[in-house]
Amino acid sequence: MGILAILALFDDRPLWAVSFLLAAMVLDFFDGFAARWLGVSGELGKQLDSLADLVSFGVVPTIWLLFALKKTCFCVYTNDADSILDTLLNKPSLAIPLLVAIAAAYRLATFNIDQRQSSRFIGLPTPANAWMIMSIPLAIHYDPQGVLAAWGEDPRFLIGVSIFSAWAMTSTLNLPSFKMTSLSPKVYPESYLLLLLCLVLLPFLGWSAPFFWVIGYLLIGGLFSLRK
Repeated sequence: MGILAILALFDDRPLWAVSFLLAAMVLDFFDGFAARWLGVSGELGKQLDSLADLVSFGVVPTIWLLFALKKTCFCVYTNDADSILDTLLNKPSLAIPLLVAIAAAYRLATFNIDQRQSSRFIGLPTPANAWMIMSIPLAIHYDPQGVLAAWGEDPRFLIGVSIFSAWAMTSTLNLPSFKMTSLSPKVYPESYLLLLLCLVLLPFLGWSAPFFWVIGYLLIGGLFSLRK
């Protein structure tokens, strides 16, 4: 799915890329269950899963950010058809989105060897990070007058998102994994608080809301981890 999303981005079809990304997220959620059910889980599967995640949730948002920065008014070039490589050579500061792919690779590598992340996450998971970034083209397309659409065409915002996402994935924030064994709000207050926040933000922010869901996830998880 990640490769299909990349092809869609190079074909200037970001909505198709988002669709493939969502499919990758669904498959990523269920692949572990399927492997255990079929009795084929093992170390090789874990490594392949991380490799697929790097493509889908690390490379895809990085490529979209590079294309988005190239299209902004901040990038003035003599030829609109300049390649991404020409763009980066003309203005190396626009290579900052590459930090997203690098941070995703580091996040996935540490996840495989970190025993603390069996029930919670240390740092922002790569699927959530990819969703945060790829929700921007959704807002631009479906809500062009919304707050996120306006920000999404500002190169300073895109560069800021790149730096923020790289930090969030490699941070030590202790975040909930939503692998719930109970439906009790007392056991999982973070999950229910985040659900409430999502429901509140949706009517006010519309298509901009998904971006802020991830921000809320970081804030709620971070605040609860400080209390423990």
